[in-house]
Amino acid sequence: MDQSEKIEFLAGEVHALMGFATAIVMTHPDISELAEQIEQTAQANLALAEGSVVPDEFVEGVQHIWDRIRKAIKTSQAQQTIPKG
Repeated sequence: MDQSEKIEFLAGEVHALMGFATAIVMTHPDISELAEQIEQTAQANLALAEGSVVPDEFVEGVQHIWDRIRKAIKTSQAQQTIPKG
């Protein structure tokens, strides 16, 4: 597998994991509790990445994924406030 193929493979893995994370967020019974836990985990995860010797792009990638998960949480919270009729 050359470098380009490895990058595309990793992109596919990230895409699948984001789909999984979004499914978990959208079906979680207590979205407020999940949001709190996600925020704590994101902060710890980012602190670990920022404190490591990794390229800035790695840290940016970590931040980007947490931002996408936070967006899924906000979408789920908004959907829960819409009355079902």
